[in-house]
Parts: sequence; C-alpha cells; structure tokens
Amino acid sequence: MRRVKKLSIANYIVMILVASELLMALFMLFFFYYYSDVIKESEIRKELISRNKQIMSEIDFSGDEISYDWEEIYEETEIYVMIYRDDNMIEMPGMPEFLKTIQDKGYSNILQKIKINDEIYYFKDYKTHKNKKHDIYFRYVVNLNSISSHYISTIRIGYVAILMIVILISTVAITTGKYLKNAFHKMKKEVESVGQMNDISKRIMYDGIFDEMQILCDAENRMLDRMENNLNKQKQYISDVSHELRTPISVIMAQAEYGEKQDIPSEERIDAFSVIKKQSYKMNELVMTLLELSRLDQENYKITKEDVNFAELVSFVCEGIVENAGQEVHIKYECQPAYGKGDIHLLSIAISNLVTNAIKYSEPGSIITVSTGETDTEVYIRVEDEGIGISKENLKMIFERFYKAEKSRHTKGYGLGLPLSQRIAQLHDGYITVESEERKGSTFTIFIKK
Repeated sequence: MRRVKKLSIANYIVMILVASELLMALFMLFFFYYYSDVIKESEIRKELISRNKQIMSEIDFSGDEISYDWEEIYEETEIYVMIYRDDNMIEMPGMPEFLKTIQDKGYSNILQKIKINDEIYYFKDYKTHKNKKHDIYFRYVVNLNSISSHYISTIRIGYVAILMIVILISTVAITTGKYLKNAFHKMKKEVESVGQMNDISKRIMYDGIFDEMQILCDAENRMLDRMENNLNKQKQYISDVSHELRTPISVIMAQAEYGEKQDIPSEERIDAFSVIKKQSYKMNELVMTLLELSRLDQENYKITKEDVNFAELVSFVCEGIVENAGQEVHIKYECQPAYGKGDIHLLSIAISNLVTNAIKYSEPGSIITVSTGETDTEVYIRVEDEGIGISKENLKMIFERFYKAEKSRHTKGYGLGLPLSQRIAQLHDGYITVESEERKGSTFTIFIKK
C-alpha cells in the first residue's frame, strides 16, 4: 500500500484559511469587475438627471424660441446638450462638431454608449411637456472620462478593502496556525515521552483553550487508563495462574521422584501414581476453565441461542450435581414456568457453578433452594443457601478472577466459577445479583433477557 504523505494539522488549517480568503478575494474582484459597468452607468444616470433638472428650471419655454445661454452651457460643463424639436435637431451656438455624429439617432430614453474619436460617450434623451406646441426632447451627452472620478474612487475603495481583508485574514490564519502548532507540538512531546519512558502511568496534561484538544487528551488518558488496568490485570492473571499451577506441579514432581525409587513397596508406588493422576485432573480442570473464559472474552464471540425451558434445565443440572456430590445434599425446587432463548451448554455451566458453590460453602445436609421465574422482559434463576455467607468487603471482589475470600481459602476451587458465570450472563444480555450475610447464607440470581 502506498504511504500517504502526512501533513501538519496546523499547516493544513492555515492552508484552508488562506485558500478560502483567496477564493473570497477572487470572488470580490470578479464582482467588482462584473458590476463596474453597472456602477459606472448608475453614476452617469445620476449626473444626467441632475443636469436635466437644472436646465429644465432655467430654460424659458413660453415662446416659439427656446431661450438659453448655450455658449455658457458648453463652457462650464462636459455634459453636452442637444435639443430636438419635432425630431429635428436645433443647432445652437458653441455646440461641438462631434455631437453632430449622433444627431440622426432617434429618440431613446435608454442610456446608450457610443465611441466617437476613440473616446467613449454615453447619451440619453429626456422629453419635456412644458411647450404645448411642439414635441421637444433634450439629448444629454457625456464623456466617460469626465464622470469616472467617482467610479474610479469607488473601485479603488473596493480594491483597498479586498487587500485589507486578505491581509487581516492572513494575519489571523498565520497567528492561529502558530498557536495550534505550538499546542500540537506540546501534546506530541507529552505523548512521545510516555512512549519513550515506557511508563503508562504517566498522563498527558493540557492547559490550553481549545476544547477539542482537551477532548483528545482526555481520550488519550482514558486509553492509557485502560491499558494500565489491562496490564495490571494481565500481571495479576499471570501471577494467579502461576500460583494455582505451582501446587499441583510441585505435588506431581514430588510424587514422580518418589515413584522412581526402586526400594518402595508397590502399594506406595500406586498411591504416588494416583496422586499424580488426581493433580493432573485438577490442572486440566484449571486449564479448561481458563480456555473457556478466554474464548468467551473474545469481542466477536457469538453465542448460539435456542428455545430453553429454564425450569427443566435447572432440574437436569441439579440432578447431575447431586449424583456426583459425594455428600448429603438437599435441594428444594421452587421452579415456576420460565421460557426464553439461550445457549444451553453455557447456561448449564453457569447454573452448575452457582449450585456447586452453594453446596461447597454449606454444611452437609443443608437445604439449597433453587427457583426459576420470569417477568415481562427477563427470566431468572435463583440459588439460595444457608452457608457461611460473604462479608460486605468481599462482596465487591467475588467476581474478580482467582479471588477467594479468606474463609474459603481451604475449599476446593480456583476462584473462576463466578467470573465465568457472570460472563455467560453478560453474553445473554443479562447479569448476576448477590445478596449475602455472614453465617446466614447467600442468594445468587441470574437474570437473562428474553
């Protein structure tokens, strides 16, 4: 796979900001260029209207002749006037010759552009109704150069505004980029220090103003918390497994060495092999339980569900336990109809663990009450005993792997039954609750979602 070249986030943000401002500047330039004629023609119309009002107020229309000082009008302004009476142009003193090039153009109240002697002119006609005898209109002609001062000033202001905006945004982009770069660099050093020191107990600190950076740091710290917790669990797990395996291995080694001796009676040699076999079974039980837990812990592990009659399943599991208990066991059934879906094999393991624990921590002959029932959304299996109970301090730890309360140190088991049962319940979208009081017994209840 081709490796993609990496880019600094800060530089990327600066590039985006600068590219955005350039696009905005180009848009504004296009806007000014495209609408420059509109602005220009708007200025011309204003000037022509103003000039027309002035002349209309000064001209005398009472007689047949139109009285006005025409030479003065051409001297004091560059807005030229042509007068038409009944569509015929009236020649006036002082009128420039170039105006005659447009004298034959008919009446139009629309602003028009024309090129005369390499110069651009605009003209527009305005009618007057002050003279009742004739149809009179005025044609105003203006050179573009004489009107461009306001237009050019407006355009220049626009260009200066665009330049100022570009400078401002560039300054903000560069400043923001530097600040972000420093913030990311600081975080990068913190993260690298954690990796280089191989110390996952160290946490990343951030005291900046960016909320996203804080969220990123918090997420990184939560990941480190999980890593540290998992690593500690792994260390404890290895220690616990080693501890549990050390005893049977030591016994097997001792019995094997004793059985190798030539001068021991055959009965003692048989006893040694019997002990080795017994310890081998214990090791196999431990290893198989660990493998089962490991298999169930996989995130992508999916259970196979089928219809389950929980009352029948509990009865079947308990019968097998009683047959192999090796002591007097009294189980009281209080099973109500309960139906749901689940993995029968895994549910049997969970029920067996709870019932076996109840027998293990109760006096011989004690009554173990097993009940089933259901609600609208859940099925439950409850196991009650009259055993030694569990202290409040130990209740918090009983679902930890390899954990055994002080009073149960000398009982058979590895402290894996409850964690395994809890994991089975979780795979069925369920959970386990426990109520216990020392010297009065315990009640474990498995809840399974229907």
